Amino acid sequence: MAELVLIGWVPLALVLFATLPRARAALAGVILATLFLPMASITIAGLPDYDKSNATSLGLLLAVVVFDHGRLARFRFSRFDLPMLVFCTSPFATSLLNGLGLYDGCSSVMLQVLRWGVPYFVGRLYCESARDLREMAIGLVMGGMVYVPLCLWEVRMSPQLHAQVYGFHQHRFAQSRRFGGFRPVVFMQHGIMVGIWMTVTSMTALFLWRAGVLRRMFGLPMGLIVGTMLATCVLCKSLGALLLLAGGIVLMALSIRLRTRLLVFLLALLPSGYVATRVLGWSGESAVWVIETYVDPARAQSLGSRFGYEELQLEHIAQRPFFGWGRWGRDRPRSETTGQPTTITDSLWVLLMGQFGLVGMGAYLAVLGVPVFLTAARLDPARYATAAGAPAFCLAVALGVYAADKLTNGMPNPVLMFVAGGLNAFWLGGGFAGAEDELESGEDPS
Repeated sequence: MAELVLIGWVPLALVLFATLPRARAALAGVILATLFLPMASITIAGLPDYDKSNATSLGLLLAVVVFDHGRLARFRFSRFDLPMLVFCTSPFATSLLNGLGLYDGCSSVMLQVLRWGVPYFVGRLYCESARDLREMAIGLVMGGMVYVPLCLWEVRMSPQLHAQVYGFHQHRFAQSRRFGGFRPVVFMQHGIMVGIWMTVTSMTALFLWRAGVLRRMFGLPMGLIVGTMLATCVLCKSLGALLLLAGGIVLMALSIRLRTRLLVFLLALLPSGYVATRVLGWSGESAVWVIETYVDPARAQSLGSRFGYEELQLEHIAQRPFFGWGRWGRDRPRSETTGQPTTITDSLWVLLMGQFGLVGMGAYLAVLGVPVFLTAARLDPARYATAAGAPAFCLAVALGVYAADKLTNGMPNPVLMFVAGGLNAFWLGGGFAGAEDELESGEDPS
């Protein structure tokens, strides 16, 4: 079943583009694939494995080529796209510098383009107006709303949906136990990934509702929907996601109340600042003490283990700091006696820095940071809570919160890459110039 669904995704993407407006088809495609495709892969000789992320990108790219090649011809590269270009192509230099050869370099670039570049590129293509940006924000809310009943079912019955539909558990079942119950995994890689998904979608729903952009959805009042989504966030039992949820809501509320863009600027700079402090020697002991004292000793122990592994990994990375060690486990230090890895890599920034060095990891941080920075610079704080400005504000904060989550977790989400491309496209297209009149607040988009 898993293989059939992965193969069937490509024709389904074509059907979406044949039956829906192009921007809406692209948005629906990336969200549906992320939420429901199986965590499985098909081995193809001489090519990267055909897995969930590659299937998502191939389906979207083929659909754009078949149904909207004119839009491809109109695409113009911008300096704001440079971070993604560097991120996708730097693995080629990594392979050559590590003696892995041309084939490995080309394979690494192809994998990077499929996993990261295509979702970003499709988002760049399909966000030309404030209405497109508004639909992107509403699409996030719908994606979170669709997952609510599935999450609640697994909270009660344990994470079984992936096994029941596709025949196997996508992760170790023991890791779904948390705080005396279960946390949902649904069709994603891990419960942590579900937690951050529900966080960014719930925040977006809350502030679109408060700004009057949404008052009803599927005939239901938005107050009920927002309350249910926030409750589901708590039931996901992911401490990091809950802390980011609280921080994101406070940041948005203060930014609106004080009419300041400073907090959004700080959010854009947070990942880079954190990575810089870790690289320059901060051990993280103070953060572990705070979690142990005020939250939960078990979670503090987990965080302390991550920091310890990162320290070992950074020592290994220091030997090849600029372009990294490449793939195939070379980025992890190994025991001199057994040859087995001595670290476990949880944080995405450490994984990328180990594989592709400061160049690749820095480009990744810029990919997520530039759209948030652009929004902070170009969106008037007085419009954060208006029907016109709320979608851009919500998407920028959601992207910043997602980037912060990747400082301790390592599971990428193509929907947020799509959002990064969309925000860049919106500001490159002139932002809100002459766009307010086409937005209607409060209508039911379902």
